[in-house]
Amino acid sequence: MSSAKVANTIDYSELKDVNIKINEFQTSDWFQKQNMERGNLINNDEDPVSFKTPVVEIVFGGCKESKYESKNKKYDFATKIADDDFYDIIDGSLKKKFIGIAKEHHEKLKYDNDEEILEEYFQSSFNKTEKYGIIFNAQIQEIKYKINFDDIIIDENDKPIKNPDFEKLLVTGTKIIMILEIPHMDFRETRFGPKYNIMKIKIVSKGEERKKDYINKDNYDINKFIICDKQSNDKGGTFCKIKYNHPNYASQAFLEFNNKKLVPFAFENFDKMTGNPFYGVSYTVDDEDEDNSDFKFLNELSDFIVDGMVKNSKDYLGSKKTKKQILSKNTDMLKYSKEDKELVKKGESPKYKPRLDIGVGKYDNEFKFKFFDKDGSVKSPAEFGDFKTANPDTRYNIKCYMKHLWFGTKYSVKLILDEISIVSGSESKSFKYSFGSEIESETNVTTEEDNSVNDEGEGECEGEGEGEGDSDSDSDSDDDGGDEPVDSD
Repeated sequence: MSSAKVANTIDYSELKDVNIKINEFQTSDWFQKQNMERGNLINNDEDPVSFKTPVVEIVFGGCKESKYESKNKKYDFATKIADDDFYDIIDGSLKKKFIGIAKEHHEKLKYDNDEEILEEYFQSSFNKTEKYGIIFNAQIQEIKYKINFDDIIIDENDKPIKNPDFEKLLVTGTKIIMILEIPHMDFRETRFGPKYNIMKIKIVSKGEERKKDYINKDNYDINKFIICDKQSNDKGGTFCKIKYNHPNYASQAFLEFNNKKLVPFAFENFDKMTGNPFYGVSYTVDDEDEDNSDFKFLNELSDFIVDGMVKNSKDYLGSKKTKKQILSKNTDMLKYSKEDKELVKKGESPKYKPRLDIGVGKYDNEFKFKFFDKDGSVKSPAEFGDFKTANPDTRYNIKCYMKHLWFGTKYSVKLILDEISIVSGSESKSFKYSFGSEIESETNVTTEEDNSVNDEGEGECEGEGEGEGDSDSDSDSDDDGGDEPVDSD
């Protein structure tokens, strides 16, 4: 039985001496449809260049399964590189080789034969930032006939890890060495760059998997919330992340609300404009008479956000705004019916208690929250909608995170469900029979009073639009609680 050929892997220091060039251009119709060219790379008429990196550290919340639709499972993570010599090669001699390749083939690529322009077109996966240092955004994927997940990772003792759980193995603070291969370069109209495939990962030391610190009515400090700088997604939508300063780090703000009975809204709804499904849960905030209450917590948090928008309105909204102007377009975290909104504006007591809406993320037909029974055992999140309908008196502990403060036709804070646990309530064992045409009590909620879970751009499935023409893409680095130094924002 023949053994597999061992790839010729060089040290990163040898990259300055490689004679890298295009062996051939791929000719698939797919590339023509994408209006791009792909050139396969080799070194000295042999295989593609593969090299060992220096030790790098995983940052920004660790490894996560890619949220973008794909036939094959992929995992994304970012690494911080402390080795300046390595970056000097990547951004120096190696970069010049790639620009030289583009110059050599400029006629086929329809590029100007001008190094200054070609340098402007060049895009690298390695970036030196003022805030974070040298960052490499990496992706783990299986490559047909070449590498599968069982082959990719080895532990500190060089033992292969079969059926690897990348999200648990590659947490923030873990230090690794990678073998990267440079199989090809992609050329588009005004940008080009090499592809880096991860062929092997060696764990040097494991980071500590930090538990999420949830903020609640008993432990919050309103002065520790942070509204970060404004960002834009690739569709032009603008938003700010909201973080919380813990003693040793700042992270996306995670909130918890315990022992809550959910409002009888349907778990699944459909966008009025697109027809796309979105999911969410709501609970009535009915403890405003208590000194230490969710109502007080959410009111203070809402006031903090409004005050932050007023203070930074020029940066966030393009011009200086008064508090009255902000409030005219702001959707409060505490939702009231339309009638009650008018009463509150007049300083009168509302007829009904407010509610809190929490959206539910779903990617690749999978829900991205955890669902636990009252014994703490994991249940499938796909069962939650039916369970909720069949058990209307059940009470839950709810954990969510503040995805962002969104600036659309209205301003709103978007909460996303992270975990939901059954606290009490009898679980129905009966089956429900239906012709399919009956009006169900859960979905027959008067929209005049509930104002619809989605009327204000809240409760939508992640990735759907928010507001008219303001698309909310998750390309805004939904870090799911990635941690940063306290002074990072």
